[in-house]
Amino acid sequence: GEGSERLPSLLPLDPERERICPFEGLARCLECLARPRPLLIILEDLHWAGAATANLIEFLARRASQHAVLIIATYREEETQRAHPLRDLRRRLQREDQLRHLALGPLHLGALENMVAQMPALGALAVETETDSGMIARKLYLESEGQPFFLIELIRELLEQVPDQGQA
Repeated sequence: GEGSERLPSLLPLDPERERICPFEGLARCLECLARPRPLLIILEDLHWAGAATANLIEFLARRASQHAVLIIATYREEETQRAHPLRDLRRRLQREDQLRHLALGPLHLGALENMVAQMPALGALAVETETDSGMIARKLYLESEGQPFFLIELIRELLEQVPDQGQA
């Protein structure tokens, strides 16, 4: 209509600059958050991530090394095939000494037996069901294959069966 002015058109960015622009904004935000105190960022389940997410993580990892920012990323190795973007990202960042990789395996039966033995509520359940804590640990181990996430859920289910759990 009359009297309305049009904003000038922006010049198009080259594809690489267009890709990096949002990354730059997020990196600057994290750097600002890290100024008063160190910043920890935890990214979980990255086995679901695609190439765009891997590119963002790579960009942030390089910038984080210049600031008080620590990024912890978790993923399941068995879910990341050879061609998965995280595999290449991990190799590149390790070569540049920008990454420390720690592979965690399943919990061993002996460790699980010790853990169950130290949980009074599971001991009470063992007495109530006329079993021993070793048998409970073996059952948990067989059902979870030692995977910590599944163990937590199975233990939570068991604790719900214990009367007056959590009451003093």
